[in-house]
Amino acid sequence: MMSRQPPTYPDNPILPRITIGSPVVVPRDVFQGINAVRLSGRTNMLDRPTVADLAAQMGFSEATAWIMKNPGQYAEGVFRGFTQGPTKGGE
Repeated sequence: MMSRQPPTYPDNPILPRITIGSPVVVPRDVFQGINAVRLSGRTNMLDRPTVADLAAQMGFSEATAWIMKNPGQYAEGVFRGFTQGPTKGGE
């Protein structure tokens, strides 16, 4: 049986995130918006309305819409991590 290692983030290799289950797959634009808010450190990522507001202020309208329309998936992603999938055009 293969041992599964927790993912690490290139911007913070000292503190790996331990997750249970697979990361939530989101479109690239959504991932970039959520990650921009996370990296800004301006709010607790569990504060979904504030995360959505900050994403909008930073110009990530796709992320704002996704966060507000998908509260359950957003909460799962906060705990399991997010990964980027294809864009709407399949890029």
